[in-house]
Amino acid sequence: MSVLGDVLAGLRKVLVLEHRLQTLASEIERLSQAHTETRERLIRLEVIIDEARRRGASQPGTERQITGS
Repeated sequence: MSVLGDVLAGLRKVLVLEHRLQTLASEIERLSQAHTETRERLIRLEVIIDEARRRGASQPGTERQITGS
């Protein structure tokens, strides 16, 4: 291959890598958002479970218990 061919091949590799990097950055942003949403939902579920436990414990004569796994 000529020097010009080597330079063009190198530039092509750089462009492909840049495109892949941009794609990965977008994917990381999407996954980060999904992680945040999942974490928020988990926190809401924990609050609901804690509230159910608290209400169950405060009601006299309640035999059911919610136990963690």
